[in-house]
Formats: sequence, C-alpha cells, structure tokens
Amino acid sequence: MTNLGRKTKRSKLTRKVFSDSKRRKLIPLWRQLVEALLMLTVGSCIISYLNWLPQRLYAKSILISSLGELLKGIAQALSALLSIGIGILIVALALFGMVLILGALLRFTKIILKAYNSSKRI
Repeated sequence: MTNLGRKTKRSKLTRKVFSDSKRRKLIPLWRQLVEALLMLTVGSCIISYLNWLPQRLYAKSILISSLGELLKGIAQALSALLSIGIGILIVALALFGMVLILGALLRFTKIILKAYNSSKRI
C-alpha cells in the first residue's frame, strides 16, 4: 500500500544541508585597527631597509653580476634543451625511416607473392 495521502514524521523534519552550522563572528574593530597598524609598520620597515641597503652594500654591482649569471645560466639551459630536442628528433626520424622501409619491404613481398601465386594458377 502507498502512503500518498499521509505525511510521515520524516517529511515534517527540515534538513539543513547547506547551512552554516557555525556562525562567523565579526572581527572586532580594535583588532582590525591593530592588524592595519601592524601591516603598515612592517611594510614601511621593509621599504626603509631596502632604501638603506644600497648605502651599506654595493647592491648595484651585486645585482648586475647576479643578473648576468642568471642570464648565462638560462642561455645554457636553453642550449641544453635545444640539443636534447635535436637528439630526440634525430632518433624519431631514424625510427620513422626504419618503419617506412619495413612497411615498403612487406608490401613488396606481398606484391611478389601475389604475382607468383597468380602466375602459378594460370
């Protein structure tokens, strides 16, 4: 029998599938103010340190030499990748050539066998 007209206990219950069980608390204003001041202080200290750095060190020469070394390293890496790519291409071409030669030999043998069998039947 079906329960078309009757409601069960289960249908009366509401299910909260996608509702947040935890309500997010609002961050207090004083905490937001403290975080903003802390971020401002740390940011300005970093900027002042970076401004002070060239006076203490010869940052320009260090920066130029490190960038030069970085560019040399990148050029060497690209050269190595290019030579590896050329090597892979040569090996792939050699394999492709061998497959073509093998396929051609198989076709020639089929043609010769067909011609031999057809001449034998006549």
